[in-house]
Amino acid sequence: MDAFFEPQNIKYLSSRHADINEASDVIEYLKMEFFEMTLYASKEVILAVRTFIEKPVRENFLKTILAMRRDLSAKRIDLSLQDIELDVATR
Repeated sequence: MDAFFEPQNIKYLSSRHADINEASDVIEYLKMEFFEMTLYASKEVILAVRTFIEKPVRENFLKTILAMRRDLSAKRIDLSLQDIELDVATR
């Protein structure tokens, strides 16, 4: 999902997903993965990903990360949006 905001990072996806060439391809890929994740992800993750797909803004991206982290970890909330926001200038 980060490649949507940082198109220069798409090159790191190309080894695994040769069809992803631009930011819009990232969203199309997520649309495809969305229904697959309904088999194993929590409701919170599914709804967060849906929100990101429908409105791909950085806050929804970070909320999705936190939802996935809660789903995969011990279900504890130990980070906030501010904790995972990177303060770097895009080039």
